[in-house]
Amino acid sequence: MRKGNLFLTLASVLALTGFAFAGTTGDIENQIQKKTNIANLEVRQENNAIVLQGQAPSLKDKLEAEKIAKDKSDASVVNDITLAPATNTDRDIEVEVARGIRHYAQSYSGFNAVSVKSFEGNVTLEGQVRDAILSDYAEKAASKVSGVKSVTNKIEILPVSRNDDRLRRNIYIRMANDGRLFPYFVGRDSTIKIIVENSRVTLVGYVSNEGDKTIATHVVRGMFGVLSVENQLQVRKS
Repeated sequence: MRKGNLFLTLASVLALTGFAFAGTTGDIENQIQKKTNIANLEVRQENNAIVLQGQAPSLKDKLEAEKIAKDKSDASVVNDITLAPATNTDRDIEVEVARGIRHYAQSYSGFNAVSVKSFEGNVTLEGQVRDAILSDYAEKAASKVSGVKSVTNKIEILPVSRNDDRLRRNIYIRMANDGRLFPYFVGRDSTIKIIVENSRVTLVGYVSNEGDKTIATHVVRGMFGVLSVENQLQVRKS
């Protein structure tokens, strides 16, 4: 009886350590291989932690591998996966990330503004959004771009406000129906973004000339309920 108990105790110890853990690392490795494109992937146990190694084509794959490992194990995860070399400059990265964000944002209104800055592949996202999900979309878009090493999300999610929503709609309608400004609202992605917080309006985006920028300020400033207008529109000549 004692021998049987001793055998069961040893088996339990082994199951909680190396032998069972080896199966866990194998399962983690299989799941990562199925859901990512990481080359030379290696998953191993080291000092009671799961260590990930290999080379990922993008930050998205690296982060996805870490997420899988954490979901599949209670142990801590050390992510030593490197990123594949990229030729993208910081300007290339900013353009590609912005393009990716626009792809997601097309399903939303012109009440969100996100800016992208990259320094040596380290991307910072800033801006203000009415639709909170766009903050997650922007981070996801950035992680997919080749050459991105990290993403810092500083996007501010605007507070829920019926009054601000009313102002957003009214300003959008007034500007979209203005004879000079309506071209900026053609299509799903308007080039003028209307940011409203506590009845204070900020215009972000771009117009083709200084005259249209001035008109935009006058249109908004003359509307009932607007406490202030800050015009951050940039002039981009075609």
